[in-house]
Amino acid sequence: ARDKEFDRIIGLEKGSDDYITKPFSPKELVLRVNNLMRRVYRDEDKYLSVDGYDIDENQRTVVEGSTQIELTTKEFDLLMMFVNNRGKAFPREKILEQVWEENYFGSDRVVDDTLRRLRKKMPNLSIKTIYGFGYKLG
Repeated sequence: ARDKEFDRIIGLEKGSDDYITKPFSPKELVLRVNNLMRRVYRDEDKYLSVDGYDIDENQRTVVEGSTQIELTTKEFDLLMMFVNNRGKAFPREKILEQVWEENYFGSDRVVDDTLRRLRKKMPNLSIKTIYGFGYKLG
């Protein structure tokens, strides 16, 4: 069993999150694993607040106050593109590329239609139209 301080330091320097020496109690091991899992999953949670809306990126939900706002998949994807690039302006073609990807072959007006629905559902969202160019949040 490697229970010397030197061994523990080497293990931690090599990237270990924790180090436990033998003999150990099963209860201690379970508690250490649970603590590690709690830290890992807490770090992965993506909660954002934008213009009075609370967004949970993992659950793909938007809440205003106590009211959940129902968004379609593309409405949510469009929202997240703007939220993750706040202040950056996008032309319609770039939005199509990022949100609808290359497999979309319809009209580029789908961006305008989806944005219109998003603005109707989320009127406080500050998505601005940049005349002759495209759109940006903020």
